Parts: sequence; C-alpha cells; structure tokens
Amino acid sequence: MKQLHYIDNSGRAHVSIVRQQDDDPRIGIPLEPPDVGCIDWEGVKTDLHNELTVRGIRTLNDVRSNGNGFTGAILGALKNRLIALYREEEEDKKQ
Repeated sequence: MKQLHYIDNSGRAHVSIVRQQDDDPRIGIPLEPPDVGCIDWEGVKTDLHNELTVRGIRTLNDVRSNGNGFTGAILGALKNRLIALYREEEEDKKQ
C-alpha cells in the first residue's frame, strides 16, 4: 500500500491509500480530516467576536501589541468546535 496526494478541482488537498500498482488516488481509501464544512461557522463568528471583546482587541494597534491574545482569540473560537468534529468522527467509526 502507498499514499497518494492530490488536489481536487476546488483546491482542497487529499490523501488516499492505494495498492502499490495503482496510480489513481480517487480509487483508494481516503485519509481525511473531518469535514470542516460541518462546523457551525456562525457560532465561530460569535465566539471570535466575544473572544476579541473580552481580550480588549478592538483595533489594529491592539492586534500589534497583543499578538498572543489575538492568536488565542482565534484558536479559542475555533479549537473546541474542531475537536468536537474529530470526536464525532471517532464515535461514528465505533458504531
């Protein structure tokens, strides 16, 4: 078995496992992260707004002077929702 990488028509990267003699990654077993399209993006926007507000990051100067807080706000808004997708995928595999 080998892994093949490819980019689809929408620009997304994919990896799949195929037999040694195969060259078409689309026929293999996909090795994919969860579908990020399933994230509640409206919820992420609300969470990000709230994180930025709580951290006092309101202007570009705030971003420049508090880069770690800015990065933390982004991660805080997205991280838990993304981890939840991974958990859901794991639970689906168990069933």
